Amino acid sequence: MMQRKIVLHINDPVLLDASTYISTAVMALLGMSGLNNLTLQLTALALCLTFVLLYRFLFRTGSYERNPAVYFGVQAIVLTLLLLLQSDASDAFNFLFYILTVHATVVLQARAAAL
Repeated sequence: MMQRKIVLHINDPVLLDASTYISTAVMALLGMSGLNNLTLQLTALALCLTFVLLYRFLFRTGSYERNPAVYFGVQAIVLTLLLLLQSDASDAFNFLFYILTVHATVVLQARAAAL
């Protein structure tokens, strides 16, 4: 019950969807360009796809509302794993943290989003 008090609902998420999918695709390509072997590039691609699939199937469906800390925590772990790949273009992967921050600020109350 406490969880519901910190979560807000998005009425029209079309722009949020577009910015998430486009930004992730562009940043994945840029970040992968800084990796020097195919294995690392495929790993980065898989992690970026995981980020988008978690967004699509947990965030967009509202499943995150039961426990938003788990959703945002898992997404942060996925992005941290991307950074551990040590791409020469890791700033692209860093940008995905901004996308995650936008997701949090859009759906969480101010105090929860700040945490």
